[in-house]
Amino acid sequence: MRPLTPWQMIGLGGALEVVGVTLPFLMVLGALPSTWLLNLTAFAASLSGLFIGSLGVTMYVRLHRKR
Repeated sequence: MRPLTPWQMIGLGGALEVVGVTLPFLMVLGALPSTWLLNLTAFAASLSGLFIGSLGVTMYVRLHRKR
């Protein structure tokens, strides 16, 4: 299995961030019930998206830095 490229990591982080924002929004609108598992899933998606996206940006900068 090949490791993810920085752009793939940034995309995955962005997608997880969108999920982390969309789930609570749907809970506030009443389209989804607010349960502990769903709240934990939204929080985990947001936190892991932030971490993976930051790691992807760091890898991109490290690969393309001009010395």
